[in-house]
Amino acid sequence: MLKRSRTLIGFALLALALGAYASAPSVNWTGLTGLYTEPTAESLPARNFAVTFSEIRFVQSGSNDERLHNRDISGIFSYGVSSRFEVCGRISHEVIDFGLRDSETILHTADGNFFTGDVKYVIARTGDNRIGLAAGINDITNRTDKIADTTTGRGIRGFVVSTYRWMSTGVTVNKDRLGLYSGARVALTNNIDLVTEYSWPPVFPQTVPRPDYNVNFNLGLRLYPIQVPGLRADIAAVGDGDFDFGFSFSYQRPM
Repeated sequence: MLKRSRTLIGFALLALALGAYASAPSVNWTGLTGLYTEPTAESLPARNFAVTFSEIRFVQSGSNDERLHNRDISGIFSYGVSSRFEVCGRISHEVIDFGLRDSETILHTADGNFFTGDVKYVIARTGDNRIGLAAGINDITNRTDKIADTTTGRGIRGFVVSTYRWMSTGVTVNKDRLGLYSGARVALTNNIDLVTEYSWPPVFPQTVPRPDYNVNFNLGLRLYPIQVPGLRADIAAVGDGDFDFGFSFSYQRPM
């Protein structure tokens, strides 16, 4: 598994070295303009909206041989209130299957439905030679802190993020715990971007005691089909050492 992780990271670094600044930004898998799971210091144009469907699968293993498999299916509506301020609302169905490492047996399951929202304000706009800066709140209703009766280690989270050209770096705070993330979005062709991001701690449920990896690394492609302006499609490897997948479709247009 470690060898596979190193291969993916090496591929990402090579693509970043060869790539150019990517095309127009798009909303991420939870609704704010960004990478896959993390926001950037960019925003939707004023009075533009985006409708998004995402499915994310995440695997985590721990030193006590416990293993969880998380599935999150979401429908999201995002809106650019102004060129600096954007909001989104998300309806999600999330399922966590608990089992043992190297086994397909499910010991118990936690699942639930929830509605939450995010907000972001761009303090300084990014440009070719300008560093952008934004701040916001994820899960403003604090609904992701529990799935059924299972505490997930998530919940309401504040963030500050800077973006320069293709690179973004952010600081998060959740329950008085600081976190960091970094990622990039670079153009491989006119309508294909490579997206990579690294988060500590992960944005996914943290329910396994003493996890093998307390980080999240995602790597994949963002596609902009030329036949349908405003449409974007994402497909990515998602994981913290054990990789699963995520995909998302989003359609953006003026209101």
